[in-house]
Formats: sequence, structure tokens, C-alpha cells
Amino acid sequence: QGDEVRIFDAKKGEDSYAKVLDVMENRVKVYTVTFDDGKSISVSKDHKFVCGDGVKRNFQEVLDSGAEVILQAS
Repeated sequence: QGDEVRIFDAKKGEDSYAKVLDVMENRVKVYTVTFDDGKSISVSKDHKFVCGDGVKRNFQEVLDSGAEVILQAS
């Protein structure tokens, strides 16, 4: 709580920072995704990615389809 994390603000189309207001414990499996440039993030199967064809897919759909994920420059 109280930490600031970098987020992507879809309305502004840019990275921004947000303060963590609360932390919830849950039992969702988390996966670490590492991109070609070495950056990595932790996601659940429901995390949405924008794919090369412009379609938003959750992580499981990306795995199933082999779709290319677009990594926003930071």
C-alpha cells in the first residue's frame, strides 16, 4: 500500500503512475511473461494484451492462438 506503480492510461494513450490503494490476497495463478527485449511482467490468464492484429486478447487466448503481442514503448 502507498507504493506507486506504472500503468498504461488507455484514455490518454500514455504511461502514467498510480498509487496502490489496497492489496488483496487471492489464489489466482500468476505467470511471468518475458518479452524479446528482456522486459517482463506478471499476469493472470485474464490479463488483456493488444495483439498485432489490433484485437485485445487475454493471456490464455494469446497462448492458444500464438498471436503476436504489441509491447508499448516506455
